[in-house]
Amino acid sequence: MQICELEIAQISNAIIQREEESHRFLQQIAEMEIPQCGNSLLFREIYEGKRAYLMAIDENQSQISALKAQRIQKEEEYRGHHLEFEKVKYLQQKEIEYQIKILKDKEQKELDEIAVMCFVQG
Repeated sequence: MQICELEIAQISNAIIQREEESHRFLQQIAEMEIPQCGNSLLFREIYEGKRAYLMAIDENQSQISALKAQRIQKEEEYRGHHLEFEKVKYLQQKEIEYQIKILKDKEQKELDEIAVMCFVQG
């Protein structure tokens, strides 16, 4: 279970990092200034820069989606392990209760035998 918890945390951190990176790319796009005049090369350069950022954002979004799917899978795996753990814990508790009952019954039987012996001798 601890391994699943660790993996879930790592995946969540990776998602956060990708989201922050996408946010930084969006900020970079917002900070780009379109010149009021100039040659077409300058406009092309700005266009290509924005396009590269948008492609990086799309790639990050794809990776985020894949990571979220992976996290859901790990969470389901964790729930399965946790359920098994709870089953074992419950069965162990039932076994302990059963053993205590057997010991109490045995003790009661021995006390009854002692009481009978005392009564017969007395």
